[in-house]
Amino acid sequence: MTEEQFVKMLPGDEATARQMHKKAIDIKAKTQILWANMKDAIASLHYRSMWVSTTQESDRATLSQEIPI
Repeated sequence: MTEEQFVKMLPGDEATARQMHKKAIDIKAKTQILWANMKDAIASLHYRSMWVSTTQESDRATLSQEIPI
């Protein structure tokens, strides 16, 4: 949804609506980056071979399949 659509849809102060939209877009972008990093880390051979890796092979397969692309 564009910022303009959001502002028109939300009653009240326009400046607050614009601020809310910008914050939501920021959260969405950070979440996408986090998911991508998690997916890459779980699939990484380096991560799997580290002794600090606390996920088992079966857990990694499940996690990899559950993370949306």
